[in-house]
Amino acid sequence: MELTINEVLHARDKGNTVDLYVVSDIRVDTHTAPYTASGGTVSHYTDWEPADEDLRPRKYEYRLPETTA
Repeated sequence: MELTINEVLHARDKGNTVDLYVVSDIRVDTHTAPYTASGGTVSHYTDWEPADEDLRPRKYEYRLPETTA
C-alpha cells in the first residue's frame, strides 16, 4: 500500500484521530459499459498511526546542486 508523506504526517499528528480503511479484492466487470465494480473486503484500523518499522522509502525527491558554469 502506498501513502503520501502528508497522509503519514496527518496520522502522526497527535491533534488528529485517524481511522484507516483498506478495500481489497474488488471485482471489476470489464464486459459492461461503464465498468461495474462489486464485492471487496474492507479492513478497518481504528486510531491508526503508521509505525516507523512499517514504513519503507519507495522514492526520494532530489534537488540538483546548482551548476557552476
